[in-house]
Amino acid sequence: MRLDKHTCQIIQEEVAKQFGIRAVVRLFGSRTDDLQRGGDIDLYIKTKQQNAEVINKNKIVLFI
Repeated sequence: MRLDKHTCQIIQEEVAKQFGIRAVVRLFGSRTDDLQRGGDIDLYIKTKQQNAEVINKNKIVLFI
């Protein structure tokens, strides 16, 4: 995985702030391959929240 521990910690903390401490965040895409270079950070977030409007608002706040 091509993210340092500090970056992982920040991502986990910010996801928890927006989606709650039970939210699960997973990295996927090119950043999971140690042999590649560059690339964006692709995140999959699983939450217990059912309201799409709330989920979308939280995603916007998270990624701004």
